[in-house]
Amino acid sequence: MSFQKKYSIIVIASKDEKDFSLLSKLKNKFSGHEIILSIDADNQISIETLNEINLNINKLVKVPDSTRGKSLNAGALKAENDYLWFLHIDSQIDRIEREDLNRLQKKQLYF
Repeated sequence: MSFQKKYSIIVIASKDEKDFSLLSKLKNKFSGHEIILSIDADNQISIETLNEINLNINKLVKVPDSTRGKSLNAGALKAENDYLWFLHIDSQIDRIEREDLNRLQKKQLYF
């Protein structure tokens, strides 16, 4: 029996971001893991986009006067799992598989 680690996947986005397709990819590929979107509070997301986002995430964190660091920290504070995976909204995850997450060890970094 293999131990399945639970991740909180924290995705950050700037105030100018319009493409949130990564969120549906994450939900499809990594279901069962927590997905948190940490976004600049000044992002003018349309209602339609916001509704779509809410179908693909567990938590939405709006960060006023956001910087990359503030967004990462705000997402981490909302995380419920011991393992955190930080991504930017334009990250490419096509070559990352569920098994890759299970092989990571505590305190191990990948770039």
